Amino acid sequence: MSHIELERAKRERELKEKEEASKIESSITAAGTLFPEKESSVSLKYPMLTKSNYAAWAIKMEVFMMAQGVWDAIESPDPIDSRRDKMALAAIYQGIGEDTLLQLGAKKTAKEAWNMLKMMNQGADKVKEVRSQTLWREFEALRMGDSENVDDFSGKLTIIVNKLRNLGNTVEEERVVKKLLRSVSSKFLQIVSAIEEFSDLTTKSVEEVIGSLKAHEERLLSCGGKSDETLLLTRAEWKAREEATKNKKASANSRGGSGGAEDAVVVEEDTVVNQAEAVMMSRNHKRRNSTNQKLNVTAERWDTLHRSACQKRKMNKPI
Repeated sequence: MSHIELERAKRERELKEKEEASKIESSITAAGTLFPEKESSVSLKYPMLTKSNYAAWAIKMEVFMMAQGVWDAIESPDPIDSRRDKMALAAIYQGIGEDTLLQLGAKKTAKEAWNMLKMMNQGADKVKEVRSQTLWREFEALRMGDSENVDDFSGKLTIIVNKLRNLGNTVEEERVVKKLLRSVSSKFLQIVSAIEEFSDLTTKSVEEVIGSLKAHEERLLSCGGKSDETLLLTRAEWKAREEATKNKKASANSRGGSGGAEDAVVVEEDTVVNQAEAVMMSRNHKRRNSTNQKLNVTAERWDTLHRSACQKRKMNKPI
């Protein structure tokens, strides 16, 4: 046979397989389930595989195929019924695009097609090992930010854990719990200490820990009434106040302690003085200066009067 005839025969075989898969899919849709004797009111819409969603696609396909009763065609080591295998293959075809479908044209069983898709998206053992190392580094380096809430942080941690498990890594529940407690921000220190002190982390689930952290977060918001943004703003204001106090003290020292209303109030670094207190201190300083000036003027005048009186007595004294 020539090359053209071989290509023609290959295309005819692919078209025949597509028609057969289409017939099987139509029978699945019409019946609502793979087994006509079982009634079902749930219509399953298979997810579409892309270049970046294989992990989520594989989880959904496994659940859908288990619901249809054909997941045994993928994981069973023993041969299964041909019809159930074709049903599983049709389910896989329904969740992939035309380009991927042409790459699976030579696969005759659902298990072969599934393994081929897994190899195409996860790569060989070397690639999986490198990806696993990268994910483990992200797992260890993940920390909760000050402005981050429990839902956002736990979502990031859960995504990394699921990716590791999809690559075949064993991630114990206890390890995830300890990582979660170790990586939250300092505002959860009290609840983290209580969980570690009074709970058995070997039997504690991730969902229970997340629930405890969320309850503590709600209490902080309801009792304190301040968000993380408000706390950060307060710290910034306090830092600015300390800088202003330092500048005032340095300016007063550089002028050598000369009098005047501007130098009246000198605030220590760790002392907080409100505006009313500052005004009162300034007035008292002015009064003291005024009193001192009056006393000084009175003393000088007294000396002058005393000298003039003495001179008058000498002049009036008889010879």
